[in-house]
Amino acid sequence: HLKVLEAARTDLVVDGGQPVVEIIRSASSAEAERLKHLIVDNLGLPPSLRSRLRHMLRGEHPELFTEIARPWEDETVLYSSAHGMRQRQEQLTHIIEVGIPEVAKQIGEAASFGDLSENSEFTAALEKRDQLASRATTMETELKMARAIGPDLSLSPHVNIGTRVTARNVVTGEDDVFTFLGPWDGDAERNVLFYRAPLALAFMGRKAGDTVTYGEGLDRREWLIRAVEPAV
Repeated sequence: HLKVLEAARTDLVVDGGQPVVEIIRSASSAEAERLKHLIVDNLGLPPSLRSRLRHMLRGEHPELFTEIARPWEDETVLYSSAHGMRQRQEQLTHIIEVGIPEVAKQIGEAASFGDLSENSEFTAALEKRDQLASRATTMETELKMARAIGPDLSLSPHVNIGTRVTARNVVTGEDDVFTFLGPWDGDAERNVLFYRAPLALAFMGRKAGDTVTYGEGLDRREWLIRAVEPAV
């Protein structure tokens, strides 16, 4: 195997790499994109050869190396559908206007039983109040960070926040549809995922024609992206 690997490495640089340059030069955009992944992710190539091949590919297809915005990595913003934001705000309002007043009433009633040191109802009510207050604070912070998913994201040519992806499962041959939205839009039964979920991150930034792998060992899955479209 090592001999075959070394022979393959040698073939890649024969005649100054001219055969490889010709392949790269004649490649379509989709083929060039696949070559990029084969080069960048190929641990069978030594770093120096990988860098050289990458340089060849950049020379013929510079558009492949244009940096795209990566909003899914911005931790100062939480993108969500307008529906998800409304739901979260309604949950917060219910805690503030209903949940906390109810537990305050429970605290008062429990305190009326006397001897607070051994009053389990009073202690439980205090703990519930603290939990609700903490949850309300977290939700308020999240909503301050929230931003509605707009067409600048959902109309991206690559997988992005607010997109729906049709991908062919390489093993089963069946199509799976994934939708990547905000933290309050999730629906596992319909494959609607938070865009920061591990599986969602495996798809982010990829385009139609790209192969996406997720998991290790027996849990490893692979898809071929067939289409990317707006979901909002």
